Formats: sequence, C-alpha cells, structure tokens
Amino acid sequence: MSAVLLPVLLVSSLGASSPPYGPPGQFLSRVRPVIGSKVFDVTSSQYGAVGDNRTDDTKALQSALDDCAKSGDGGVVLLPGKTSNTEAAGSVYLSYPLFLDDATGCAIVLAPHATLFAKAWTGPAPPIAPTPRSAAAHKRRVDLVRSDDDASVGEPLSTQVSFLNIDNCRSCAIGGGGTIDGNGPAWWFNKSASRPKLINIHGSRDFALWNFTATDGGDHTIELGANDVEVAHMEIVMDWTKARPSGLLDGTMAPNTDGIDVHGTPFYVHHTHIDVGDDNVAVHASDVLVEDCHFGGDAKGAPHGHGASIGSVGSGEKMQNITFRRIFFENTHVGPNIKIRGDATGGYVRNVTFEDLVISHAQKENLVIHTDYDGDEGQLAAPTSPTSGKSSSAFTVSNVLYKNITATGTSKQGGFSCSEKVVCENITMVDVHTDGKPDSYHCSYATGFAHDVSPPIPCLHSYS
Repeated sequence: MSAVLLPVLLVSSLGASSPPYGPPGQFLSRVRPVIGSKVFDVTSSQYGAVGDNRTDDTKALQSALDDCAKSGDGGVVLLPGKTSNTEAAGSVYLSYPLFLDDATGCAIVLAPHATLFAKAWTGPAPPIAPTPRSAAAHKRRVDLVRSDDDASVGEPLSTQVSFLNIDNCRSCAIGGGGTIDGNGPAWWFNKSASRPKLINIHGSRDFALWNFTATDGGDHTIELGANDVEVAHMEIVMDWTKARPSGLLDGTMAPNTDGIDVHGTPFYVHHTHIDVGDDNVAVHASDVLVEDCHFGGDAKGAPHGHGASIGSVGSGEKMQNITFRRIFFENTHVGPNIKIRGDATGGYVRNVTFEDLVISHAQKENLVIHTDYDGDEGQLAAPTSPTSGKSSSAFTVSNVLYKNITATGTSKQGGFSCSEKVVCENITMVDVHTDGKPDSYHCSYATGFAHDVSPPIPCLHSYS
C-alpha cells in the first residue's frame, strides 16, 4: 500500500491546459489548482542553479520562486533531474531556507532524480538569499510565528523559519516525482540546536501536494495551514539508517518528525506512505478525510509513527467530521489515537470514524483515547484519577465509531481513558477483532455500544 512515485509530465507539456499533476484521477481528484503557463527553470541561464550536490543554489532557487510570485498568474518552478549515464545519479540542489510568499498559480515541480537538499547552519538565524522579496517574506514569517506564540520571542530563528516556507498563496502546488530532503541528522544529533520544520504552509488555500518524497525533516515534516487541500501519492518518510547511530537527541529517533499536521479544512489525504518519528498524521481541524494509506514500515527498532492522531486538543478547540479509513498500520506505536489535554474545557471532538483498518504489531497499544495528554515530546501520559465534581464547561469526546478493525501482534488492546472533566460518550465499536490479552482494555468514564468485538470491551454495552 506504499505510495509509488511516478514520472512527472514532460516539461514541454506543462501549461494552463495541461497541469503538471496530470488529468483528473491520475494523482489529484478533488483539489486541482490552476497553475500558470510559464516555466521558471532553475537551471536556465537566467537563474543558474547547478544541482551538483556541491554548489549553494539558494539564490538561484529563490530568484525563480520570486519571479513566479511576481508574475501574477504563476507557473512552474522547475527543478530538473539529470538522467545521463555520464553524470552522477540525479541532481541535488543544495539550499538554505526558501520562501514562496503571496503567490497565485505557482507549482514547485521536482522532476524525477531531482533532490532539494537543506543545508544546515550554525548560529541563531539561517542564511537566506539576498533578494528583497525573500527578505520581506522572512520577516513576515518571523513576525507571524512570534504573534502566534509570544514564548518564541528570543528563541533561535530555526524554530520560526522552516526549510520551505509558503505563506499567503492561492492555487499553488508541490510535486513531480522528486525529493525534498531536510537533512534531518544535522539536527537530530545536535542537542543545542532548535530544529526547523521541512515544509511549512500558512494562510493559503486551494493547495495540492502530489507525487514526491518528503524526507528527514529536522522537526515536523509537513505543517499544512491551508484550506481546500489534497495530499496524494506521496512518500513522507525518515531514513532510519541515518537515525540509528548513538548520540540521538534524548534517545529518540527522528524526534517530533510528524508526517502531516493538518490545520485547514476541508482536507483530503490519500494513497500516501507515512513512516516518521511522531504522529503519522496529526489532525487539528474539521472536515478531514484520510484514506488508502500505509502508516509505518518494517525497519527494526524504529518508532514508525504515533498513528492516526487527533490532537493534541486543548481548551476551546472544536473538531468534527474526521475520518480515517482503509489504513494499514505497520509497527506504529498506536493505531487510532485521540489525544486530549487533561485541563481542556469548553470544546469537543465529535463525529469521528476509524474504519477498515489493519493494525500490525503496534508497539504500545492498538487504539486509544487519552484525556490526560502531557504534550511533552509527543509522549502519552498515563491516565490519572478523575477529578471530583464535573466542570460546567466540560470537554466532550463523542460519536466516535471504530468499525471493521483487525489488530494482531500487540498484547495491549488500549482503550478509553476519560474522566469527569473530559467525558467520552456514544463510543461505538463494530466488528473489531484483536489477538491481544482479553483483560488489557482500559476504560474509564466512557459509554457507548459494541457489536462483534473480541475480546469484549467492558465499558461498552453489547448489542446483537
């Protein structure tokens, strides 16, 4: 079920009448951004990118992105890939952080055999290309993050500037069959460094990511704050051979490397392989569908992800209409995973479906609702005793369906650790079968119904 990356269309066919992502259904079925007809080839004499894995191509790449944004109607920013037998395999474009800001109709197309590789930096701030547009975009990005999080003031800019920064874009896309590599080991093994995200998209709409590999982010792989989004036929993975050596940050392999963080609506993910060091998908929005995906992998000793996650969710947050279906979980920590902070009030998570799932050898437990999530480095806190007295503004988790789920190879079933403050109601399990220990479900302050569940779960009423 892993994604298979396919060749991009020929450059000569790129244009408004023939979008770079191909005809409907080849990759994208719901979100099809209107891409401009111009081609901004980063290796042209106008820009001069080399892609030889030695030359710093930051300025060439940034100039092409700037020109696409300034053009008004956009186009394709093309990173060609070498295929000649006389040259080294592929083209590797080395770069410091890049910015696409206030653009319409721009697609970043990484051709097969093309890799955009993040150069590491030292010091409090990353180098950026000396262009007026990138400098302005950099300042807006820093101001944006600081306005969202006052605690970030004074922190290294690595925490505020990602490798690929996309802000305020309309009808844009990334894809093409190539690779974006965040050079994760440069950050994972440096305990004094603040780790940059790989791709960070904010304030945008009508956005598509299709048919490319996103790998080895220093922190979250894809942070996607856009509405009307489709993510399709992608590989979002860590190179576990690079994450294995001694000296790992806090003993964690590829720490905090979420696959996709969802911050927009509606949002559609399909036919994508996600094998990362933290949440495979972390949902922070409503109207989200994730289907036909493979989470995890077979490498021994790797975390492979924290599953199909909702949250973590805090006070006042309201999320609904979220579905994960036809997912294969392979060696992930958990399968379905709802995470509510213990002090959450005045919000809800409701109308959630986990359906047609296969969970193989979950490393911790098969499925879980945690309502006392500590939020520290993505670890799950143990359930605590319920507080006395139900809050008048309790947080609720309701109308959650688990249907047609098979789990093998894990002794701990998981369960629902809810409380008087964070109640779980109308939880339904239908056709759920595991080979875990019969008495290993944990249940507190959860109500609902179960049918054809083995072993049985004690807190849900059975019906025939």
